[in-house]
Amino acid sequence: MAPKPILQAFETACSFPGVLDEQAVERSLVDYLDAIGMKRKVDRLPENWSIETTPGVRKSVLWVLDDLAKRIGYKPGDARDALAARDARDALAARDARDALDALDARDALDALDALDALDALDA
Repeated sequence: MAPKPILQAFETACSFPGVLDEQAVERSLVDYLDAIGMKRKVDRLPENWSIETTPGVRKSVLWVLDDLAKRIGYKPGDARDALAARDARDALAARDARDALDALDARDALDALDALDALDALDA
């Protein structure tokens, strides 16, 4: 049976959300990377991060995906192709939305002209 202080320390370490010593985590990660011979920049990501707004993370993720693709025999560009396809789809959707707004603006302009014509007809 584990001594009580060790068990309590374990339970505290496993509680979520718990107290996080960010500096100790960063030091440990840097020490680990150093031990395995890797030099990497260690940054804490903010709570609202995304891969689109964090270029360094995107670059690293693409590198990992390319490396994995090579190891398992897929064409190295598959992950990039998927991201490029998604970006193209998003661009088309944005263009379609802009076209729809332009159409609404044109219809509103026509409605305004019709309203002016109706007013002119009433004045005549």
